[in-house]
Amino acid sequence: MRIALFTDSFYPELGGIQDSVLLTSRALGERGHQVMIFAPSAPARDFQLAGLPTQEIDLGDNVTICRLCSVRVPSSTGQSRLLVPTGRRWRQLRDFKPDIIHTHTFLGAGWEALRASRRLNVPIVGTNHWAIGEFGSYTPFSADFFSHTSVKWVTRYYNHCLRVSGPSQSVLDEMLSFGLSVPSQVVSNPIDTHLFKPVDGATKASYKQQFGFTDQTICYAGRLANEKNIDVLIRALAIVVEELPNAMLVLAGHGSARESLYKLAQSLGIAERVKFLGTLNKAELAKVYQGADTFAIASTSETQSMVLLQAMSCGLPAVGAHWRALPEYIDGQSGFTAPPGDAKAFAHQLLKLLSQPELRAQMGEYATHKTQQFSIDRVTCTWEQIYTDALTPRYINSYDRSTVMKLSLIIPAYNEERYLAQCLTYACAEMAKYAHLGLFEIIVIDNASTDRTAEVASTFAGVRVVYEPNKGLTCARQRGLEEAQGEILAFIDADTRMPSGWVPRVLDAYAADNNLTCISGPYRYYDLPIVQRWLVKAYWSMLARPTYWFTRYMAVGGNFAASKAALLAIGGFDTSIAFYGEDTDIARRLHKKGRVLFDMKLVMETSARRLREEGFLATAAHYVANFVSEVIRKKPSTTEYRDIR
Repeated sequence: MRIALFTDSFYPELGGIQDSVLLTSRALGERGHQVMIFAPSAPARDFQLAGLPTQEIDLGDNVTICRLCSVRVPSSTGQSRLLVPTGRRWRQLRDFKPDIIHTHTFLGAGWEALRASRRLNVPIVGTNHWAIGEFGSYTPFSADFFSHTSVKWVTRYYNHCLRVSGPSQSVLDEMLSFGLSVPSQVVSNPIDTHLFKPVDGATKASYKQQFGFTDQTICYAGRLANEKNIDVLIRALAIVVEELPNAMLVLAGHGSARESLYKLAQSLGIAERVKFLGTLNKAELAKVYQGADTFAIASTSETQSMVLLQAMSCGLPAVGAHWRALPEYIDGQSGFTAPPGDAKAFAHQLLKLLSQPELRAQMGEYATHKTQQFSIDRVTCTWEQIYTDALTPRYINSYDRSTVMKLSLIIPAYNEERYLAQCLTYACAEMAKYAHLGLFEIIVIDNASTDRTAEVASTFAGVRVVYEPNKGLTCARQRGLEEAQGEILAFIDADTRMPSGWVPRVLDAYAADNNLTCISGPYRYYDLPIVQRWLVKAYWSMLARPTYWFTRYMAVGGNFAASKAALLAIGGFDTSIAFYGEDTDIARRLHKKGRVLFDMKLVMETSARRLREEGFLATAAHYVANFVSEVIRKKPSTTEYRDIR
């Protein structure tokens, strides 16, 4: 599978989203998938802030990172950047040929992902990692106005995706209340359970000594930011030390609130009980968890909290704010919750854990067991299934297997040894995604070729080669109709490149409309100069679209699929037509049996060799003249054509 990931939050910036993208990408690559990550550019300063070497992270041979133009945005870490939208990322994806696009953001990179999905006709899934409504303090707007407007806007964005995930049910519930209409499910961010794990007593004691921890150490890790409400933890500590003078709070991470937090600890007379550890790498952070006694988090902006799960995986019970996602993970057996902002309540719950070693051990053991479901392997398996489901035509997921229509792909080929291998490579790659369903076949009609066309076709596994001695495009298509076993017959030319998503778009159209007899779409020429590509695009938008609205039928010969029953009902293809007008003829006659759909998003990539040989304007004039003749006179105006092989 070829997966394109878009994210505005990425290495070297520290955070849960960043960790999730890194871990999942590496795991997908290790399983043999090809992954391309589109992320903002990062200057050397950002690597230095995180204490990292100024070089790109290595995620394995199957993962490619594309750094794109970005701008810095205000944030507590001082590292946040947004990708600058240009609407051109789909061009960079074209050669990668993604099967699916996954957006981890609704901002700059998210809009680029949506644009790429539309232009390349590739399915897109999305993940919302943000409780966006909680970030009103960074804007000049009132909290209520910002919360309502931002969540509504975010929900509207994710409604453009095929499927949406969130790391907790609270994220999805909020979007559902604002009109989320696409399928959604909870998918946890992954944690490295091999690194974040409990240690024995002797190892724990050595880590306490290494970091200068006491036997009653509370820890927090993450951004030192206003929305994390770390001041609540410091105020709670001031209450705790009245009963447990040996208690201390350790803070791992960096952020804009560090100075104000230090001053608060000083004002409360507990500065010596609060230790700022700075930014740590993952191995050192695991040791901090393993040396501490409990974890605390007072944040009201969590959609899950990776640091919470990491700490729980190390065997730490937790005390967290009873807000948003945190109660989903701190469930009474793995720790306690307290009302948001209530330092006294936090202190009360912390005292329970710090003063009762047996309770702490019991809850810590349960916490470790609970977090095993969030391991990298399990979460990666979930994503593989989501991607597979998104790539599978919707009706295959919704209907009984015995009722699903089979599709036959038919490729007429006369002396096409130069182009056929490329065509079959693309077609086989698209069909292979659904091979496990057994619903497809590929037939090459060798139309009296005198070159190696049949030999080239026979080298592709699963491709059936049929010889048709009567030369002519309509003769070849008719032979394909007679040989095919499917209920839907798709016809493409030997010089085309089938885009990802073409097959499910065809099958879903037939699943949605029992009266559909034919579906077709436009060409996009992959080997034309850019100016001429613009002219072709203008032709489809300004001339072809209104023409279809007027006639209600239109087909492109190298990019259409028709019902076999409807084709047989009209007597098949008119083999007296040599070349021009054959597609309009079949569309016109199929229209009498049911609906003919011209879908502007069902794009087929093809060669412009005929345009180059005959001339751009001359070829266009031939096609237009024969279309008009077929509509008015019911026969083409041109009876001869020239082979360009």
